[in-house]
Amino acid sequence: MGLALGATVIAVGLLAIVIGPIDALRLPLERLDLWPIIIVTGVVSGAAAALLFTMGIRLIGRVRAGILGLIEPIVGIAAAALLLGEVLAPIQLLGGGLVLGAAVLIQRATDEPPPAPARLTADTPDVPEPGVV
Repeated sequence: MGLALGATVIAVGLLAIVIGPIDALRLPLERLDLWPIIIVTGVVSGAAAALLFTMGIRLIGRVRAGILGLIEPIVGIAAAALLLGEVLAPIQLLGGGLVLGAAVLIQRATDEPPPAPARLTADTPDVPEPGVV
């Protein structure tokens, strides 16, 4: 992940230099009062989102989290249509319906409760004996 992040920073920096004015890149260095905003934005959008996502997966399970991941693009498209006045093409409506149908089918197929986690008892060794596989 570090390599991907570094490559993104370099690519965006080069793109900003080529496309935009260089003064915009120096703005955070010249105005230190912007750093609290930059840090809070980074923490909320990055760290907090990742933490809440991980907690949500543990809370509802991997399968249901995957199903919600299927629905996320549909919510984005619906929000764009409602809030921004975007007009949806028939193929987009058909695709959204197919994704929702797939989510319903997956949910119905996985309605059984997840197995209970294995618990260690007093007579269960934590570490296997040497030579035992």
